[in-house]
Amino acid sequence: MCRRTFWIALCIQVCLVWTILADEPAPPPLPKAIGAINDYAAALGRESRQQLQTWIDELRAKTKINVFLLITLLDPYSDPPTFTQVIWESWRLGTERTIFLLLAKETDHWVFHWKSSTDLALRLANPSEDYQRLIQGLLDQRRVGTAAVQAVDHLRGLFIEPELPKPQEEQPLPSPAKPRQSFLGSSTFWYALGGLAGVGGIAGLIVLARARRCPRCGGRMSRRSTQPFGSSYAKRARRRTPERVYYCRQCGYQRVRRRER
Repeated sequence: MCRRTFWIALCIQVCLVWTILADEPAPPPLPKAIGAINDYAAALGRESRQQLQTWIDELRAKTKINVFLLITLLDPYSDPPTFTQVIWESWRLGTERTIFLLLAKETDHWVFHWKSSTDLALRLANPSEDYQRLIQGLLDQRRVGTAAVQAVDHLRGLFIEPELPKPQEEQPLPSPAKPRQSFLGSSTFWYALGGLAGVGGIAGLIVLARARRCPRCGGRMSRRSTQPFGSSYAKRARRRTPERVYYCRQCGYQRVRRRER
């Protein structure tokens, strides 16, 4: 009798548990991760999607931070923090250097929520309120695509240092142009003129010396004078005489040179 009662009670308990499990609703379906950008609301245009992918790749390459974005029309929990935590666990997002961004539609409005790994939480603590206010303001205007772009761009500004322009090398100042001098004012002209004058003087001396030499013996020729050389009479005679007579003391050769009046 006791054994029969035991089995009856066990069957009743199993039936009650089965009934409770059958009445419990099944867990809501969750969006699956299809990459870094998961746009289930078709809110991004082609250019916006390409820009987001470029920025996300840049963050991964320069800072080793993995960014995941989810845009959805359905929040099965009607609670963005809970939905964010469930997605984080379902997608098995990393525990280091990971940021998850959620843009979800709640009944008649859009909400923004984000979660980061522990190592990045301190870096995002200070600008979190401004960050939340900026993206939520765009969502209130129904600018979902712009909000997604600004959300990722804001992360770039936080974690990627802007590249400073390279300092330009100082160019040497051009030397002032020298004033052009005329040929007559240049030193070259005066050097050339002095050289020509020297050559002309030397040639004149040579000609004069040859003129005073005897063509017969090569001796020096002297001018013939019948009066003392230094007397006033001799000077007056030389002025009046139209001819000059030169003679060689060695061989007696004479040469007459007429003076032009």
